[in-house]
Amino acid sequence: MSSFISGVAAIFTLAPFLGYLAAFIIMKQLSGNHRKAVNAAVNITTFLLIISVHFIILAIWDKALVWVLLLILLIGTGILSIIHWKVKEEIVFRKVIKGGWRLSFLLFSTAYIVLLFYGIASRIAQTF
Repeated sequence: MSSFISGVAAIFTLAPFLGYLAAFIIMKQLSGNHRKAVNAAVNITTFLLIISVHFIILAIWDKALVWVLLLILLIGTGILSIIHWKVKEEIVFRKVIKGGWRLSFLLFSTAYIVLLFYGIASRIAQTF
């Protein structure tokens, strides 16, 4: 049973957009609300994307750069909080954290796709 659970976790880590689809379908069935289902799926997928980007970097360059990924999260949220403060003249931490998490979804989605294609291209180049 534990090997089945670890296999499912590995699939969602390696293909985070399957995790998005699964989370969306489950949340849509539970809540019946499309917006809540999308938000929950994006939140779950962001976590999966961060883990996936880490493992892709580990596979391509054989280096664990978790600290760089965490630094990107912190810097992105910091920049977003400064922008929020300049526009609203006060900081609402809940909105800043939520915005930072959604910004991370965009950044890590892009990083996942770019690193995936780079990893495939580098493996093909190594065979020739």
